[in-house]
Amino acid sequence: MGKQDLIRASDFNFIMVLGKGSFGKQQQSGMWQVMLAERKGADELYAIKILKKDIIIQDDDVECAMIEKRVLALADKPPFLVQLHSCFQTMEAFWTKIWSLRYSLYHADVGQQPETHGALRHDRPSDSPGCVQDRLYFVMEYVNGGDLMFQIQQFGKFKEPVAVFYASEIAIGLFFLHSRGIIYRHEPGSNPRLDTFISRIKKLLQCPLILTKIQPHQKNISRPCVDRDLKLDNVLLDQDGHIKIADFGMCKEGIMGDKTTKTFCGTPDYIAPEIILYQPYGRSVDWWAYGVLLYEMLVGQPPFDGEDEEELFASITEHNVSYPKSLSKEAKEACKGDRLYFVMEYVNGGDLMFQIQQFGKFKEPVAVFYASEIAIGLFFLHSRGIIYRDLKLDNVLLDQDGHIKIADFGMCKEGIMGDKTTKTFCGTPDYIAPEIILYQPYGRSVDWWAYGVLLYEMLVGQVSSAWLITAG
Repeated sequence: MGKQDLIRASDFNFIMVLGKGSFGKQQQSGMWQVMLAERKGADELYAIKILKKDIIIQDDDVECAMIEKRVLALADKPPFLVQLHSCFQTMEAFWTKIWSLRYSLYHADVGQQPETHGALRHDRPSDSPGCVQDRLYFVMEYVNGGDLMFQIQQFGKFKEPVAVFYASEIAIGLFFLHSRGIIYRHEPGSNPRLDTFISRIKKLLQCPLILTKIQPHQKNISRPCVDRDLKLDNVLLDQDGHIKIADFGMCKEGIMGDKTTKTFCGTPDYIAPEIILYQPYGRSVDWWAYGVLLYEMLVGQPPFDGEDEEELFASITEHNVSYPKSLSKEAKEACKGDRLYFVMEYVNGGDLMFQIQQFGKFKEPVAVFYASEIAIGLFFLHSRGIIYRDLKLDNVLLDQDGHIKIADFGMCKEGIMGDKTTKTFCGTPDYIAPEIILYQPYGRSVDWWAYGVLLYEMLVGQVSSAWLITAG
């Protein structure tokens, strides 16, 4: 990058203060502010976060600032995380001290006031690399719809469909951060069984012929992190009504798999019990905060309360939550975490069973077209060591362009590579292969048996289970 390409504070007109706050572990007030700024010579607005570097160094929060920069600069981010335009730093205080010291040393050597010696009266450098500077600037996209806290204060609680919409986009942002080993920091202890289940489902979402997109753009995996500061104030709305998660100053990197951390940090209303109890924690603290945030969106107030921080933390650790009667059963279960939700693409063409019931059997070219796309989906799963075990007309959907989407992976089995087999009895009766019925070991071939049954149904319009099981 040439010197003319460098971004400086002088390139912007600073218009107004958008927000102020604390930063990092010490949470000292006045450490940062966000300014609305216009880039000179261009009709471009940015939100610029300005950090006081001397306080960052004083409070040993340098790593927090670097983590925030790295998270903002992550590649292939989903659109629900605030984007970084550029970053730079200033050095006024540093160079003032350096030249003051040089003047003093010269004065001591030559016995002359430095102000009168022309050799030393020149401007200090404005862009010297590698020196300590007193301001850090993160130039970010300007998100102009306010935060969710403002929305609730202005309009009260959200209707359930609106809350679900925002929650789904927030979940995509968290899934992305967690895939990079980052925790945003606000949830309860790690649940290995839940993590394993989620990871299994995600493996099935890579093929274009397989339904759903929970976590887009998962390539180039870098440092893992946790956010630890998910709250209404940190979720912004853009001009189109989509969310943007902001403020990554409390993120923790390197939290992959079962790895944990123990730093006490977060916003009191959203802190998970294990943080309060000084227990090791991982990504689950973000999902705890996610549940708190979902409750706030649905009810209009926090789930935990107390006269002071001690009472608040007691309420959190004892899980004292009351749910209004107006909340639906599904909303209560979502807040409690009793159910796992997968946000998937909507495929609006119905399933193949519906098509046959409405229009009868398919013509051979149509059946061959669908069968070829289903085969591509099965080949993909098998190449990943996954057998599907539930291929049937009901699980093959049609999109608006007439292409198929395979759905419902609850009966999949992983780790079936080469000649490896399994013996679990499962499947839909009309499609079960003979070896499953006979409790014999089986592998990928059971999917191709079901594939043959499905092809027969498409061509004939019906299926005889007795004939299929006795035929070979």
